Amino acid sequence: MNSVIRYVIDHKDWIFSGIGIAFISIIYKVIKYIATFKGNKDANDQQKNNEIYNVKIGVRQNIVSDTIDINFNLPINKIDNFSDVLREANGLYDKKNYKEALTKYERIISQISSESDPKTYAYTKNNIGSTYIRLSETSNKEKNLNKAEQSFIEAIDVYYNVNNSKFIEALNNLGLTYLRLSQIREKEKNLLKALQKYSDAKNVDIRDITLLEYVANNHSLGLVYLELSELNNTKNYLKKALVCFETGLRFYTMDNYPVEYAATCNNMGVVYIRLSEVKDTAENINYSINYLKKALQYYTIERCPFEFSSAQNNLGIAYQILYDVYNRKSDICNAINSYFETLKIITIDNNPIKYASIQNNLGISYEKYSRLKDTNNNLNKAIYAYKESLRVRTIIRYPLDYAMCYINLATAHLRLFETNSKKEYLVKSIKSSKEALRIFTIDKYPIDYALGKHNLGVAYMELAKFYDDKKIYLNKSIECLNEALKIRSIKKYPLDFAMTQNSIANAYSYLADIKDSVPNICRAIEALKASLKVRTVDKYPIDYATVENNLGANYLKLSEFQYKKVNLLRAIGAFQNALKIRNKESIPIDYGITMLNLGSSYFHLSEIENSKNNITNAIKCYKDSLNIFKCYKANNYIDLATYNLKISIEKERKLDVAVTSEDI
Repeated sequence: MNSVIRYVIDHKDWIFSGIGIAFISIIYKVIKYIATFKGNKDANDQQKNNEIYNVKIGVRQNIVSDTIDINFNLPINKIDNFSDVLREANGLYDKKNYKEALTKYERIISQISSESDPKTYAYTKNNIGSTYIRLSETSNKEKNLNKAEQSFIEAIDVYYNVNNSKFIEALNNLGLTYLRLSQIREKEKNLLKALQKYSDAKNVDIRDITLLEYVANNHSLGLVYLELSELNNTKNYLKKALVCFETGLRFYTMDNYPVEYAATCNNMGVVYIRLSEVKDTAENINYSINYLKKALQYYTIERCPFEFSSAQNNLGIAYQILYDVYNRKSDICNAINSYFETLKIITIDNNPIKYASIQNNLGISYEKYSRLKDTNNNLNKAIYAYKESLRVRTIIRYPLDYAMCYINLATAHLRLFETNSKKEYLVKSIKSSKEALRIFTIDKYPIDYALGKHNLGVAYMELAKFYDDKKIYLNKSIECLNEALKIRSIKKYPLDFAMTQNSIANAYSYLADIKDSVPNICRAIEALKASLKVRTVDKYPIDYATVENNLGANYLKLSEFQYKKVNLLRAIGAFQNALKIRNKESIPIDYGITMLNLGSSYFHLSEIENSKNNITNAIKCYKDSLNIFKCYKANNYIDLATYNLKISIEKERKLDVAVTSEDI
C-alpha cells in the first residue's frame, strides 16, 4: 500500500511557567490525505486513510509578569515636637513637601551632635531616613534608599542606649529600606538584611510597645517572607507570611483600621496566588480572589487610585489562573476587566514599568480568551498588548522581560497560523522566538532556552508544508526539538519533556512521508512512548488520549510497510485507549477524530481477516464520527468521513454478494 499521509492539527498544548498556568486552543485542519486500497483497481474502492494527528503547537504557558503589587508599610515617623523647627519640618513632611522637610531636618543636624543632644539627634536622623524613603518613591530610588539606610543606622546607634521604643521604630524603618532595596539589586542579600532587622525589632524586650506596633512589625515580616518565597523554600516562606498577615487580620478591621486592613487583605491575596502555584490551585486561588475583593471594598478608584490599581492587577492574575483550572469564560472575562480597571490609573507616562507588566498580562488573557470566542480578533488584541509592553521593555533596559514578551508574541503568531494557515504567521513566530533566544541562552536561562527552541521546532515543522524541499525544515525542526530535550529531562521537567517528545514524534512522522519511512515512524513511536511515561491516564487524561491517538496513527501508518496485522491491532488498541477519555459529551470533536481513525484501522484489518466483522466495525465507527462532525459542523472532516463510509458500505455489499454467490 502506498499511502501519502499528512498531518492534521486538531488539538491544544498546555504548559506552565512562573505564576500561574496556560493553554493552546483546539484547531482542526486537514492538510492532505489519501491512500489507495491495496489490490483493488476500481476507483470507487479507494479508501482514504485518515491517520489524524494531535500535533502539539509547542508553546509554554504565556509568562505572567512577576510584578505583583504589594502595599508596603509606610516609614514610621512619629511626631515628637522637640522644637519649633522640628514642628515645622514635621509639618512639611505631613504635607508631602519632602524636599523642604529634608532641608529643615538637615539644618537641625548641623547644629547638634549625638553627644550634645542624643535624643533630638537620633529622632531627626530617623526622620531624615523616612524622608529619603519618600523621595525614593518618585526619583533616584537606589541613591535615596542608600541615604535612608545610612540615616537609620546612625539613629539606631544612638537609640540603642537611649530609647527602646524609638530603637524598635528605627529598626523597622531600616528593615523597610532593605526590603525596597531588594527590588533593585542583590535581592536575597537585602531581603535577609530586612528579615534580620524586623526580627531584631520584634525580639526587643520592651513592655510599653503597643499592640499596633507589634502587628505592624508582623506585617513587615510577612512582606519579607513573601518576597523570599520567590527565591527558595517557597512553601515554607509562604506559610510564614500567612501567619504574619493573619496576625494582622485578628487586629485590623474595616471599621477601626481600614487602610491596614485593606493592605493586609491585598497581601493575603498575593500569598494565596503564589501558594496556588505549588499546591491546591483551585482552593488557594479562590481564597486569593476573596481577599482581593475585600481589599477593594476600601481601595476605590476615588479614594486610593494606585492601591486600587494594584489590587485590580492582582485580581486579574488570580482570575487568569482560575481560568486555567476550569476553562470558564467568566473567569477570563473577569481577568480582562480587572486589567482594564488597572489601566484607568496606570499609564505609560506615570508608571511605565507597571504599564508594561499589565499589558503583558492583558495580552495573555486575550490569548486565552481567543480559545473560547473570536479567535482572530482576540489574538490580534493579544499581539497589540504585547507590542505595547515592548514599548517599555527594551532589550537594553529590561532584557528578560523583553525576551518573555517575544516568547508570547511567538505563541500568538503560532495560534494565528492555526486558524488561518498563512505562512506569514509562521515567519513572524520564528522571528519572535529567535529574538527571545538572543537573551535566553542555554547557559544562563536553560528553561527558557528550551522553550524558545521548542517553539522554533514546531514552527519549522509547520513551515515545511509550504516548501517542496520539506526535509530542510523538518530537519531544522527535529534539531531544535532535540536541543529542547537537552534541558527538558523527564526527571527535572516531566511535563515539558512529554510535550517535546510529542512534538518530535509528529516531526518524525511527517518526515517518514518523505524519506526513510520505517525508521522515522519507529522514532515517532518511541517518542510517543516516552511521552506516555509522564502523560498517564490518571494524572493527565486529556494529554494521555492525545498521545494514544497519535500512537495509533503511527501504528496505522507502519502497518502499510511491515507486520500489517500486528501493527493494525496495536493501532486499534491505542485508539481504544484514547476513547477511554474521549467521549461524545465532553470532547466530541476529539472523539469523532479517534473514531474516524479507528474506522480506518478496522477497514484495513478487514483486508486480511474477519472481513465481515471488521468492515461492520469500520462502518459503525465512520457513522459515529460522521454524526459528530455534522452536529458540530466540523466541515474539514465531514467529506473524509462521508467518503470512507461510502467505500466501506460498498465493500460490505460486495462481501454480502460474494457470500450469497457461494451459498448458491
